[in-house]
Amino acid sequence: MPVPALHAPLALAGDKPGPFSGNAARRGLGMLIDLPAGQRQLDDSATGSGLGVPDPARLLWTLSRRRDIDTFWIADPGDADEPGAVRLREPDLAADRMDFTVAGENGGSIQAVWPYRQWEQQAAASVPAGVSGQAWLRDVLVARVAAELCADLLVTSRKPVLDSVEPWLAQANPLTAEQALGVVGLYLRNRGEYPVAGDGTSWLMFGEHLLFWSAARAQLPSGWRWGSALVAHGSAVGRQGPGLLFGSLHERVVRLLRCRDQIHLALLVPQDNQTANRATEALDYFMVNLVGAFDAAARAAHLALGLDQRKRRRAGWQNGDWMAMVRDGDPSLAALFAPGTDHDRVLEVCRTLRNTVHGEALHTIAVQHGGKPRQTLVALPEDDAEDLCALFDHLGGRDEWGLCPLAAGQRHIAPAVLIERLLPQALRQLDDALRLTPVERLGGITGSTLLAAPPDDRQFGLGTRTRVSLLFGLPCPSI
Repeated sequence: MPVPALHAPLALAGDKPGPFSGNAARRGLGMLIDLPAGQRQLDDSATGSGLGVPDPARLLWTLSRRRDIDTFWIADPGDADEPGAVRLREPDLAADRMDFTVAGENGGSIQAVWPYRQWEQQAAASVPAGVSGQAWLRDVLVARVAAELCADLLVTSRKPVLDSVEPWLAQANPLTAEQALGVVGLYLRNRGEYPVAGDGTSWLMFGEHLLFWSAARAQLPSGWRWGSALVAHGSAVGRQGPGLLFGSLHERVVRLLRCRDQIHLALLVPQDNQTANRATEALDYFMVNLVGAFDAAARAAHLALGLDQRKRRRAGWQNGDWMAMVRDGDPSLAALFAPGTDHDRVLEVCRTLRNTVHGEALHTIAVQHGGKPRQTLVALPEDDAEDLCALFDHLGGRDEWGLCPLAAGQRHIAPAVLIERLLPQALRQLDDALRLTPVERLGGITGSTLLAAPPDDRQFGLGTRTRVSLLFGLPCPSI
């Protein structure tokens, strides 16, 4: 699940800065959870010395118990009035309002959705196919409750709400539990907090680098076999280089994940020149590290295939001369990045945007439509814009990649959409390269030295990698 874009709740005079601000006076992240009672339970998969695979909704509910997250939840009739419980009342037609109560630590409060008839009419005019009018009215009112509470997220499993294109409903940021975990993870990392398990009051915390390292390794399952071969080979021949190459590739992924965080953090606050510059700088570093990871994989392939070490600097998946040598040594590996394949196209997108460091630099433009908040877009390199658009056409379409044509001859892109579309596919393709690299040909390798799977421990077991992937808004591992 990618980290989604968010609409900011209505800000009033005197309000604290939003939860993603760098200001120490910022407020906490606010959530309204509208999930069945069975999903509003603490995660119980972390038992003994290991961490089990969590249910996303229960992991989210556990994290929602933290004091740095402001949580509200739609209570069922039998639920206790614990702090944060929200109960909807019958509408008062005479007063044209629907009251709701919010339980607090020192009592409760009464708030209201107003004007009730306006939202009743909006609901009646937009009922999705196959949904009862009463159920849809209830969903619309819950979204309005989220707006009244100034919640940043509305967590729901109700598909009509999640699929709605109504702008007044999208303003409440309806998300699944999985999507919400990506936002919560970003929020916590911005605060320097790295929990991976807990019971609502005490927490198992990772260090920052271990959290990022675990996320990187979760996205590259073939890296365990690939990396163990490089380390064993380095030991056998008495050289540090192969082992450092293994570490370098994964560290590149760690760095690009940090850059991804910085891009989102720069774009989830009111936009100005400073935030635009931060987003562009992080996008530059993101591309450099992503291409660097592919280059490290190519250098390892050069070593595994026994190619001339004097020509190792030629190693690159889009270097025709080098790929001809790879084709002679391993046709299946060479075919992975053959011209016209999606692997080749995605890597070309990465290389084109990375190569702006050599010439026309990425630059931003501020865009504002009507009363909507200002948006930061990045201009594609003028000389490469049409080639990039053609690549996007082959890879799912320009809208999917965040392309925003503003005027004839000008091409701009939404950086958050770009990286969320690019990253999962690029990492899958990088993992394909690691998987097909014939590391078993390296000297000093035996079957027992190759790690076929990650260790089942607290740092890298399936439960940990799943938790970390959810908190980063990345695809969850299957093994």
